[in-house]
Amino acid sequence: MKQGKKRAPARPVRKAKTKAKKPATKKTSTSSRTKAGRKPRGASRTLELQPLLDSAKVDYASEDKLERMARAGDPAVRALVAISPRAPRAALEILTKDDDVYVRRKLVRSSRLGRDLARQLLDDPDDEVRSKAVWSAAPGQLRDLGRDPSPLVRGEIAAHRDVTVPLLRTLASDHDQYVRQMVAIGGLTPWGILRQLSEDPDAQVWRLARLQLEKGSRLCDCCGKNHGLPDTEPEPES
Repeated sequence: MKQGKKRAPARPVRKAKTKAKKPATKKTSTSSRTKAGRKPRGASRTLELQPLLDSAKVDYASEDKLERMARAGDPAVRALVAISPRAPRAALEILTKDDDVYVRRKLVRSSRLGRDLARQLLDDPDDEVRSKAVWSAAPGQLRDLGRDPSPLVRGEIAAHRDVTVPLLRTLASDHDQYVRQMVAIGGLTPWGILRQLSEDPDAQVWRLARLQLEKGSRLCDCCGKNHGLPDTEPEPES
């Protein structure tokens, strides 16, 4: 009698594992996330658009509102008022005494700034502001500005339309090479001073001076005119 095949023992049934449920957490609102230190949605986008918003605010403001902005606005807004083509004189006069040097640097470049207001900036504590205001100086002020401690200011005098030959000669011997460079490229520098600067110890100074001499000689060959100031100061008429 044949023996039957032994049946394999039945596998034990495994119970399905049940995942433990996480305790429910309350959703935090936008305001609570903001308090926790995170930026709310759209905050970065608002920061990017802020300069455009400030510019539009200035462009469409009335003259009275521009004057109020010049008194109590944000420094970025006051700077926009300083360069605005619609800024009234009262607002510009307020900005000449602004505490923020960034605002005054914008103001001194404004096309709306009159000569009388620009002269108020000649005594500004910032070197860059004073140098950009040199164009407004009266002829009698140039000698005093020639003794300014900043080479930026002294260099700008060389391009002033009322500069004199004695003052240019003094600036051509300045200890700062930047001032001598500005004299070398000045359109009113006499040839005698250019010849002096063509032997300057600073390489950039003598290169610029020789370039101006070569350019001037070519112009004179073409038109026969003397370019620049005369080498001597004209005698006063009796």
